[in-house]
Amino acid sequence: MDWLVIGWYTPDYGEPANKFAENLLKYKIAFRLYPVPKQKEWGTQRKPEIVLKAMKDYPQSTLILMDVDCIIRGPLEGIQNFIGDVSINISGTDISNKGKIWRRPIQIVASSRVIGFKPTREARKFVNRWKEFCSSSHYSGDETALAWAYLASPGAQFSYINPIYSGTELFKTTPDDILVVHSSARNKFLLNGSIKEWFKGIERKYLRSGKSKKLKKPLYKIAIE
Repeated sequence: MDWLVIGWYTPDYGEPANKFAENLLKYKIAFRLYPVPKQKEWGTQRKPEIVLKAMKDYPQSTLILMDVDCIIRGPLEGIQNFIGDVSINISGTDISNKGKIWRRPIQIVASSRVIGFKPTREARKFVNRWKEFCSSSHYSGDETALAWAYLASPGAQFSYINPIYSGTELFKTTPDDILVVHSSARNKFLLNGSIKEWFKGIERKYLRSGKSKKLKKPLYKIAIE
């Protein structure tokens, strides 16, 4: 096949994964979701391992990595037609007013919600770098490691993923023409909108240390693979 969506899920993410699979089937999008065992530590650092496995399983196909709590809102015609080896969402945040004069005025953020990979040597090298950075004790999340891999891959050709496919966070104000949105399964118990984002920021800054301390009960076991 020319392209397919890939993803992964742990047993406690069975329900979101099942909904995501049904969503993809609705729009006749080829996909492969890999079941993985749950770990004590927060496991998003396994994303590059999933991509490398899919590259081995589908060596001639363009791969579109998506989080299973993404929502498809229409046909994804053209998502695979990007230039270069990797299609990625890089954004910047203005932090010049944070009160610390020695801080840089901009923070670069790489999103791993949706990433495209062409079946090229440079794309594979980039994913291996991402995996190496994820394995480093210096980085607590896959997206920090992703940003460093991006900066450390001068041989790869990158393109910006079309914003309509990038997994914009789903709020009431999300435009209808955004075809891939993200609704965090981890935070479904929180309030919608800005309060939800505020709590997420507090958690990331003060509470998250790379571990999920709250045990989650498996919803049910499914086999999408």
